[in-house]
Amino acid sequence: MTFLFADNGRVADHSTFVGYYNEARQLLQNGKSDEAIAMMEPVLRKRLNLYELAMGSYVVGLAYAKKRDWENALLHMRHTAIEDFDYLEKPMRSLALVMLIELDIRAGNMHTAFRWFEKLQEVDPQAARADGPSAKMVARVREALAAPGPIAIAARLSKHPLIDAPAVWRHRLLRSKFVFQDIAGDVKSFQLVCVAAKHDAPVDDEMRWDVPAQAGPCTLRVDGAPGATFKLVEE
Repeated sequence: MTFLFADNGRVADHSTFVGYYNEARQLLQNGKSDEAIAMMEPVLRKRLNLYELAMGSYVVGLAYAKKRDWENALLHMRHTAIEDFDYLEKPMRSLALVMLIELDIRAGNMHTAFRWFEKLQEVDPQAARADGPSAKMVARVREALAAPGPIAIAARLSKHPLIDAPAVWRHRLLRSKFVFQDIAGDVKSFQLVCVAAKHDAPVDDEMRWDVPAQAGPCTLRVDGAPGATFKLVEE
């Protein structure tokens, strides 16, 4: 939900934010991703307008991506999409979308990635051209989803960088059967929430779960310790 005051502008309201933002951009350009993150994440916890949140999240998302921390990069880059990217400067929207496509595919959020690609086609047709990297990536994913073989997704539990909440991994199921494999670390339990069903159980690598067709679309939530990893195999 977005709560929007009538006078909320698409410019920065706080001079302190502008100073931190400009310095973080410079740090990022100089290859100092950790320093940029350390500077901007505390700023993002303060009261900001939506423009500042989108722009600040863009910088921090880029910094995490450079560190190959895909989970935190995705959490921040999603904030650039507030109000259909209306609060992100236009020159940045194309790159944000390209990143969101890849980050959501890495996280197993294929349907969301497809929606980002449709938006990219609208925002920057050149970046979404058929022979471009984003289009090729989406095509490979669609081909894999259409194939009868299993789909394996590498997952990692991570805490939200700005909110004090348990480490979690969420995924909308692509197939009706799934099993956990290659569990490393404290992966505790999962909750499966479907349109017409709900189920909670511990995570182990021995049980194979079969979701009945009448349950409808399902979202899987896995809880545990930050940094714990596993593979979800769907059939």
